[in-house]
Amino acid sequence: MLHLLALHAATTPSLPPSTCKPADGPTVLIEDGHLTLAWSDGVSSTVHGAWLRERCLGPASVEQATKQPLHGHESFDDSAWAVEAASVEAANSSTAALLHVTFGDGHKSILESGKLKAELTGCGESVVQPPELAALPERLLWSGTSPGTASLPRTPLQGRLPPRHKYEALSTSPSGLHALTTQLLTLGFAIVEGVPKVEGQCEEFAGKISFLRALHAIKHCSCGDGEPIPCKQCSVVNYAVDAVAVAEQLRETHPADFALLANTQVRWENSAHDGRDFISAYVRHAPMIELEPTTGKILAINFSSKSGGYAPPMEPQLAHAFYQARRLFARMLNDPSNKIMLQLRAGDLWVFDNRRLLHGRSVIHPDTDGERHIEGCYMQRDGLLFHHERSRRASRADQ
Repeated sequence: MLHLLALHAATTPSLPPSTCKPADGPTVLIEDGHLTLAWSDGVSSTVHGAWLRERCLGPASVEQATKQPLHGHESFDDSAWAVEAASVEAANSSTAALLHVTFGDGHKSILESGKLKAELTGCGESVVQPPELAALPERLLWSGTSPGTASLPRTPLQGRLPPRHKYEALSTSPSGLHALTTQLLTLGFAIVEGVPKVEGQCEEFAGKISFLRALHAIKHCSCGDGEPIPCKQCSVVNYAVDAVAVAEQLRETHPADFALLANTQVRWENSAHDGRDFISAYVRHAPMIELEPTTGKILAINFSSKSGGYAPPMEPQLAHAFYQARRLFARMLNDPSNKIMLQLRAGDLWVFDNRRLLHGRSVIHPDTDGERHIEGCYMQRDGLLFHHERSRRASRADQ
């Protein structure tokens, strides 16, 4: 997160509000080099001059094709952040209300007051460089069979999973790819059927919807030869749990336990063993429930008994409360009402969010389940967001 320091420049006389308030724009008031914007509907905010300056899209500020800044952060002294004068130009048939700002170093910016208001109030996705960016779809919480509560509804998916996506359609249709990435962002998983049953398809498909990383979060399983679910040759069942939905349930029913798991940094260990020796190791410190600092929205669930989640040294009474909270969360995650079960057929590919879904499978019986071929890889999260927006724009262009 970037923090702007409130560095004060020389105070300039503020303009009388009556001279700065066209009917369709905000009132502007300058104090200590900062600017207060106040709209007639009660929205009001005092902003630092640097906040305004970095949103300037004039030719002296940004490269006009890409809108990327021309100057580094080290280029500006305090005078470049001090607002010296400001006025609002009323909207007309072709332009919105415009805010004219002059800074202490003589630079002049022209900004759309409506865009500033939208960003200040959190309305939609505010961006500076792209001409527009659609807001991401809302996350939909789900369960196996439980509908949740009135205050925390969840969609039961067991027995009514969303339709599988057709591989051929995804190969030729931007709208199909957009539907797939939308489902990944809303439900956290999707299944693609009809993937060519040749080696390397997992990685190849990952490149269609993201940027490839390494090994194991997309699963491609073959068992039998395209038999309908359940596969007659294979008894292996895959399980999935919407761990974010369960964590929200914990927050609602046991808020103290939720807070303990969200605020206790535990140690996760991953040892790479090749069957003979430990060839590497990886350690990460993070809480079991990761939250966005300003909103409290759940960003990720870290849960794996195999990786430890070792608690730090704590006073015994606090440690007991933590272990009780962890046990409660684990039991809720393993509650059958929170699980969905599915079986993969030959040519199926299961894509899921590894920071939201907990996944597992039943025991493989080599003598009765037959041969299995499974491929896996990790995708980058940013790549999924990039391709989601890209497919949205391509879908719109095709219409």
